[in-house]
Amino acid sequence: MSTRETLFRFPTRILGLLALLLILPFASSASAQEATPPDSQELEVFVETYVDIQEVREDVERQMALVTSEEEAAALQAQANERMGAALEENDFTIERYTEITNILNADEELRLEFQQKYQEALEERDPGSTLDR
Repeated sequence: MSTRETLFRFPTRILGLLALLLILPFASSASAQEATPPDSQELEVFVETYVDIQEVREDVERQMALVTSEEEAAALQAQANERMGAALEENDFTIERYTEITNILNADEELRLEFQQKYQEALEERDPGSTLDR
């Protein structure tokens, strides 16, 4: 395998793991029917947590472009996991509750629309000049 192939293989694999981490909560809507939907306040906190996690993901994607070894990629992945865990902890979420809410949003269109509105508002508050649609 050439050096170029090696350099591009590791970031792709790690990005795949990050994508799985972010998509996994949407994978099971069956448990969404059993979980308690978030109230308005919990949804607000969830949105802030979601934005924090998205920022970590975007930052890691940018850094992955500079990774030159498997060790660097593994260190970056560990750092990303810590940062995402800190975002959950800062907002008093467990990974289980975060996953429950994402499953509920996947199953409940009305709540999902409320989430999307709050998400856009949160993005505008963090970066008022941004026109990016995340």
